[in-house]
Amino acid sequence: KPEGARRYEAFKNWLSENHLEPLPDAVAALNKLKKRFDVVIVTSREDRFLDITESWLNTHFPEIFSSVHFVELWRKANNKATKAQISREVGASYLIDDRFDHCALAAELGIKCLLFGLYGWNRDVILPEGVVRVRNWDEVLEYFDG
Repeated sequence: KPEGARRYEAFKNWLSENHLEPLPDAVAALNKLKKRFDVVIVTSREDRFLDITESWLNTHFPEIFSSVHFVELWRKANNKATKAQISREVGASYLIDDRFDHCALAAELGIKCLLFGLYGWNRDVILPEGVVRVRNWDEVLEYFDG
């Protein structure tokens, strides 16, 4: 097998064995939000990771999400829906995401956004109207309790 294919299979096996744990407090926070909201997940994945992602969600977040929608992140074809478009289609009032571009597009559509975390890819941005930053799941809950 070529080296790239071998590494991909090793990574896929590692993921499928659920070595990747959810962020601290994510399960508890989402369970609390589920009592007040219809919680839907819109996630960016390559097609080859769909089955692993579904399995991981079912293992770590059973019965939390009313539906799961996949958006292709890296392919830029004109006919691909964005997270913002899918969020609007499902009637979302809020989007919690760690990617600024997803939040900015959703805010343009009138969806309130919580930009999650202080990561290298989202740290140095100017937040437009409709986007607030939350550093962790406790701050997500504070936002909705405020």
